[in-house]
Amino acid sequence: MTLHTKIANLVMFYTGEDIYSKRRTQPIVDARSLFEYIMREEYEVTYQSISDHYRKKGKKRSHDCIIYGVRLFKEDVGKRRTDLKAYSKTIRTAISSKQLKNAIGLLTNIKTQQQLKEFHHFMNYTLPKLEDEQTLIESDKL
Repeated sequence: MTLHTKIANLVMFYTGEDIYSKRRTQPIVDARSLFEYIMREEYEVTYQSISDHYRKKGKKRSHDCIIYGVRLFKEDVGKRRTDLKAYSKTIRTAISSKQLKNAIGLLTNIKTQQQLKEFHHFMNYTLPKLEDEQTLIESDKL
C-alpha cells in the first residue's frame, strides 16, 4: 500500500467522505483539502504526485486545484472544521507496522552508546509521536 493510499484511506475512514467522488459538496471538498494538506505539508509530496494519485483512482484533479486545496485547509477549513483539524493530527501521528518493526529491530541491536543515540534520534525525529495506542490499532486495521 502506497503512502498516498494509506493517507487517503485514513482520511475517508475518519471523515466518512469519498475523496474520489465527482461530487463537490462541502464535506467532500473539505475532506479532499485535508488529504492534500497532509500529503503536502506533512510528507512533502509534490503536487504532481498527488494529482497522479487522483488520476489512478479515476478522479481528474490538476496540480493548481491541489495548491488551492492545501491553501484552503490552512486558511479556512482547519479553522472552520475543528473535527478535521483533530483528524489531521490523528492521521499524521499514525505509525505503520513497518516503522514499528524497524524501531524494534534497532532496539534489540543496541550494544554501544552510538547505537543508542541513533535509536533515540529515530524515535524522536523519524517516527511521529503517538498520542495513544488507539491510533496505532486503528491505522493497522485499514
